[in-house]
Amino acid sequence: MTAVLTRAAAPAPGDSPPVPERPARARRRALVTLVAAPGIATTIALHVATDRPLTMDESFTVLTAGRSWWALVRGCTTDPGMAMYYISLKLWSLVAGPGLEQLRLFSLVAGAAAVLGIAVLAVDRRRAWIGAVVGVGVMLAPMVREATLDARAAAFGAALAVWLVVACDRWLGDVAWPRRRVAVILGWSLVIAFVHPSTLFAGIAGATLMARFARRERDRALTRWSYGTIGVIALGAAVATIQSSVVSTVVSPGWDGVADVLAQLPGGGVLPGIAVLATVGLLLAGRSFDHDRIVRWFAAAGLLWFAAGVAMFPVQSLFVPRYFVTAATLVVLALMVARFERWSTPVIVVTIALVALGGAARLDREYGTGSGWCAISAEFADRSEPGDRVILASSAYASPMVVCLGSQGAARLAETVVSPRLEADDYDDPRTLWMSTPADASAMLELGPGAVTHFVWVPGVDGSVDDAIGELLGAGVRCDVTEIGGLSLATCAYR
Repeated sequence: MTAVLTRAAAPAPGDSPPVPERPARARRRALVTLVAAPGIATTIALHVATDRPLTMDESFTVLTAGRSWWALVRGCTTDPGMAMYYISLKLWSLVAGPGLEQLRLFSLVAGAAAVLGIAVLAVDRRRAWIGAVVGVGVMLAPMVREATLDARAAAFGAALAVWLVVACDRWLGDVAWPRRRVAVILGWSLVIAFVHPSTLFAGIAGATLMARFARRERDRALTRWSYGTIGVIALGAAVATIQSSVVSTVVSPGWDGVADVLAQLPGGGVLPGIAVLATVGLLLAGRSFDHDRIVRWFAAAGLLWFAAGVAMFPVQSLFVPRYFVTAATLVVLALMVARFERWSTPVIVVTIALVALGGAARLDREYGTGSGWCAISAEFADRSEPGDRVILASSAYASPMVVCLGSQGAARLAETVVSPRLEADDYDDPRTLWMSTPADASAMLELGPGAVTHFVWVPGVDGSVDDAIGELLGAGVRCDVTEIGGLSLATCAYR
């Protein structure tokens, strides 16, 4: 058989040439961009509009990012729970700079990456319009929005978790998969487990999911790798727990912390928060969700993290909102991919309505106490003289003061602090500042003629300093007290 080749007919005069059809991959990328754009734009707008002051935790981040590589690695061995975050942040600071705004930008980029991952999963599941709504809604949620403004690990951990779900969703299925993908998922799970204590559950979820697939495939080598990864994560978690046990923490039994976290879930209120958790719980139990088992697996891990936090509330106040950002994001992913059926549609519609109303009501959130560190530090720099005494209610308070005042402020504190005693070397390892060494009660009342002492504390929290100032005033000592952003600075001089 002879093939006859003919020349394509030339277009008639006036006809436009045929336009080749865009490849499916290009169309898909364009759709992902369109889905992600509203959420990313919202994230950037909220970041630009904020005037969020420096927080104590951010000061620790700034000091850590400014350490040498050797000091950073040495510090990670004593604080493995966030080692991967600090290493990633150090790499970022080498490019963007070590300042507070540059480190906050890292969280902003992480938030945008999380939105992009949500868009990818939405397009894969043919839920484009839902993905666009979810991207905006997640960024408007108080706890997530605050995480993208903070120079801390919560947004970075959430982004890694979202993309881990995307990778598992795409790579794990009912057919064999290349070993290199297995290695990537296990490595990814190991990394995310050491980004933040709150992302530990996501790392365990990824590793145990691989173990589950390995058992199904009867792959002994993969089973060993999976359980080996789980063992490394467990060992690191144990070391991190032992290391953090030497840092004194605020224990606040009661339900206030639980209510605060629920209030900051996507929805912005206790009732919407409970509705979100209840909805996902129903969906996890429904047969309509069976074929979405990978997303369901990670959502269930997020719910277990919530449950563990609630179970621990009588012992210690773990309810810092950023500890639940990753869990909340995975819970929302489960809602996004859920199948709309007769029994589930009313529940989901009510939840979305509560989320919209609650988020709008909580769009402007106060930053809480302890937001005036730089203002207090500037006031201290104006008042203090070499040779004055400085008493900090906690050694951790030196961290934000050093960041606000710079190297000159660190030198001043190292020379003048009496209680707790801090040496110049302590500022090279921020963790030593965060051992929360309290001020010596007797030193607070030692004030002789001509002596000037500056007190820095949080009224109502640092009761020992409240009592000491009261005793000094009762003894006729003149104290000038300034309160800024939930902090107090008292300059006391013997008459």
